[in-house]
Amino acid sequence: ISNLHKLIKDNQIHAIFALVSNNLFNDLKKEFNNSIKIYRPSDHEGITEQIAENINLKNDVDAILIGVDEENFSFCTISLAARYVIEKKAKFLVVGEDHQFRRGDNFMPGPYALATPVRTASYVDPYIIGKPNINSLKNNSEFSEILNMSTNSNEIWVIGDNIETDIKFAYELKAKSILVLTGVAKEEDLL
Repeated sequence: ISNLHKLIKDNQIHAIFALVSNNLFNDLKKEFNNSIKIYRPSDHEGITEQIAENINLKNDVDAILIGVDEENFSFCTISLAARYVIEKKAKFLVVGEDHQFRRGDNFMPGPYALATPVRTASYVDPYIIGKPNINSLKNNSEFSEILNMSTNSNEIWVIGDNIETDIKFAYELKAKSILVLTGVAKEEDLL
């Protein structure tokens, strides 16, 4: 959240349309302490009819944020997000570049996969907050401390369960990496 906070301050963002989990939404509300307006789909009059083109956009929204939102993700809500990017020129932010997550033996789409319809409809690439985007983490105090303690990136090891985020992050950082097969990645992915 600290990375998002800095990004929002640096870009003078005042209001966000957020397709994120309730937990992340509550964390954002607490972090910004009402200094930034955060709208959910339910804040839009007419959302229950599920006809996106009939819904009035909020005039003050200057960014959209997509995470994993199992409760509100629909054609209508993703259409609203795309409309904000296209019609309001809102910044397009995504929480991580995860294409998929693993929940037990089942896979579910990650934030980047959920953002794909907005990306395709708007022709705008999202700004990735978190791994593997090194720039989005440079203002994270723990990350900066690790970088400052090592004399070179070869002393840093990244351990993760996702080739697309954790291992790509290590590659971008020019660090060594260890892929564990207890999460998203499986042995056949190594091929």
